[in-house]
Amino acid sequence: MGLLDGKVALVTGGSGNIGTGVALALARVGADVAVQYLTNAERANKVAFEIEALGKTASVWQCDVRDVDAVKAMIDGIAEKHGRIDAIVNNANDRTHQTEGWYIDDISWEDVAQSTDVMAKGLWNTTLAILPHFKEQRSGRIVNIISEHWHEAYSGEIRSMAAEGAVMALSRRFIYWDLGSDNITLNMITAGWTRSSETNGADVSDNPYVKLTPLKRIAEPEDIGNACALLISDLASFISGANIPVTGGRNPIGCHDSRDSVRANTSENGGRHPQARL
Repeated sequence: MGLLDGKVALVTGGSGNIGTGVALALARVGADVAVQYLTNAERANKVAFEIEALGKTASVWQCDVRDVDAVKAMIDGIAEKHGRIDAIVNNANDRTHQTEGWYIDDISWEDVAQSTDVMAKGLWNTTLAILPHFKEQRSGRIVNIISEHWHEAYSGEIRSMAAEGAVMALSRRFIYWDLGSDNITLNMITAGWTRSSETNGADVSDNPYVKLTPLKRIAEPEDIGNACALLISDLASFISGANIPVTGGRNPIGCHDSRDSVRANTSENGGRHPQARL
């Protein structure tokens, strides 16, 4: 028996680096997976092929998470195609800040708004669309992924900082909605530097980030996926309102000194006082 046998999960941003790792990690422990993408159909279909090679069912959905009607149609379609939907991993992200201006003088509010639209509005749309399904079956798991940089005050990440801060605020608010009475949990994952096509095969052991990481490596996409699998599983049925740093031991509040204490804000307390965790 796999950890997620019989469960169906939607991964937004499923054609991206972390999204691929999450989708495959969930499939490896038994889940059928719906893969959402915006533009990279080839990559999304490759992920679906790899899921099916693991013996699980996959489906691929092109959808702009900013479009409320398209999101509702997608989620209703997933529930119809797979017969149910048990979990969502909100991973859709705006990557334009990786290739455009990194300083406040080089960007505009429109740039910030674009990132916030994808991450925060996308999260809002997917959550509201999936809640009726969760409430009907009186069960559901929501996992929201952000990066560890959202709270670090350097301008290179200003767009993602704003967007991910909004995701954090919305996640706090959603906890206090009527989720618990329907056995719906919501948790977050703070992802550290994760291997990508740019770092695949590269030796990063001398990078200052790695040197200040207690586990002395960067994350693999599957590391993020494994944490998602735990939070979606029945093993985490009483964990809600947690923010789990998958950072190799780096302080999720922004540790730049390996002597600093590391605090993993996990709390198996049924969602009580999530403001202390999220």
